[in-house]
Amino acid sequence: MGKGSGMTRGDRRRNARRERLRSMLPRGGAVVGIDLAEDKQAIAVLDHDVRVLARKTVRVKAFRLGQALDWAVAQARAKGFTRVAVACEPTGPRWLQVQRLCAERGLPLVCIQPLVSHIAREQQDYTTHKSDESDCVMIARLATELH
Repeated sequence: MGKGSGMTRGDRRRNARRERLRSMLPRGGAVVGIDLAEDKQAIAVLDHDVRVLARKTVRVKAFRLGQALDWAVAQARAKGFTRVAVACEPTGPRWLQVQRLCAERGLPLVCIQPLVSHIAREQQDYTTHKSDESDCVMIARLATELH
């Protein structure tokens, strides 16, 4: 018999998952969205209203993103944010390098499923056009929405 709330076990699991994600991405924090590529990484720092606070494109391999992450955190802190999380797509082995760099800096990392970002891109502009600079904003937005 249920607990009388009308909630299913699936509802409780979904709510618990969203709470775990929200603890990593608090509403009062900033999100650093990264679109990972082979030699060029696009980075955007956003607040939870999807306002771009800072943006940068760096021509380095993913394992050399440490300085760019430090820059992004400094940009968020300069705008008054004490909590900063990083979001990216788990593409190839690159995201593992980002995970390592985030762990070294004590930053939470969340990954957005590539299919979710693909669908969001199509919904956003009705095309399959892909731009690294717009994708890093979209990745951060999807993270704030807990996708």
